[in-house]
Amino acid sequence: MTPLQRMQARRLNSPAVSNATLDAIPYMIWKYDRFGALNYVNTAWISYTGLNLAETVAQPTLWAPLLAADRHESFAESLKNAMVNGKSFCNEAKLRDHFNTGDGRWHTINVHAISDADGGISSWIGTAVDIEDHKRALLESKQEHQRERTSPATHRDSVRRHAVHARGSGR
Repeated sequence: MTPLQRMQARRLNSPAVSNATLDAIPYMIWKYDRFGALNYVNTAWISYTGLNLAETVAQPTLWAPLLAADRHESFAESLKNAMVNGKSFCNEAKLRDHFNTGDGRWHTINVHAISDADGGISSWIGTAVDIEDHKRALLESKQEHQRERTSPATHRDSVRRHAVHARGSGR
């Protein structure tokens, strides 16, 4: 571990990065101890999930109430494997809110190890960032592009350009 990494580890583990600071961030944030036991959820987590820390900890798995049943087991296993191996975790998933509106909103979920001054893992911090609007915009853009490519006017224009190009090249 470099001196800079040691300094960053001390700063991340200091009281300056308090829960009050994490509560001010508009993304869902949670923390695990070094063994993977959940010990903090921020106010954005509580607002979205409807579960406070005690209620979240009481769940069979952190992700059970949030992910579709067919998805949560593989997701939880991937996260567990990453943590056991000291690796960061990144995934996209639809998370249901506590209102159970629709089938959830897309989020990018990241979990990273926080190192202590000696380079060992002292804790883990997770974030979930809502990317639903971005996903929808990408899908709409893709659909619009597809419509443009397959519309009769676009096809006629393409045929005309090809014909003009063919005449210009002496074909």
